[in-house]
Amino acid sequence: EAIPLFDRAIELNKDFAYSYCNRGLSKIKLGQIVEGFQDINRSFELDPNNSYGFRTLGIYYFDKGDLNDALQLFIKAKELDNTTHMIDELISTTKDQIDIKTSGNQGISSNETGL
Repeated sequence: EAIPLFDRAIELNKDFAYSYCNRGLSKIKLGQIVEGFQDINRSFELDPNNSYGFRTLGIYYFDKGDLNDALQLFIKAKELDNTTHMIDELISTTKDQIDIKTSGNQGISSNETGL
């Protein structure tokens, strides 16, 4: 449902990086990985310091279980803009998951964290 709204936002302003970023995440969540990454890459072309682009990539890697990559992307997002939506929670949750994984316990999925 969200993708048509992001499509419309892009029609209205083709230079707004965050619309591409959000549409990219929506596509990735629907399994449209290549198309999602194309949108995220476009968001970086428009704004190389797009903290939400790094956050979005971090969510993708978190969902894949690549926690160390996710953490580095979340940290980069925070360095660019420490007010990035939910960034402190994402960093904390990812660190917790790394600790759990390191200690040999089972982690939780992003669906359980609301990511």
